[in-house]
Amino acid sequence: MVVDMEERRYTILPNYIFVLEIEWPYILGEWEGRKGKDYEFNGAESWFPYAESS
Repeated sequence: MVVDMEERRYTILPNYIFVLEIEWPYILGEWEGRKGKDYEFNGAESWFPYAESS
């Protein structure tokens, strides 16, 4: 899950990434000591609003 705090919305990534690093618009994952580009935001993501809790 990626949360956009400014727009108060979130999206769910298609794959779980255990260890990650964000270099916008990429989310980089690390596995077995190797790093790779696991997800690239391209504008086609479905974003969902969330309500502010009181």
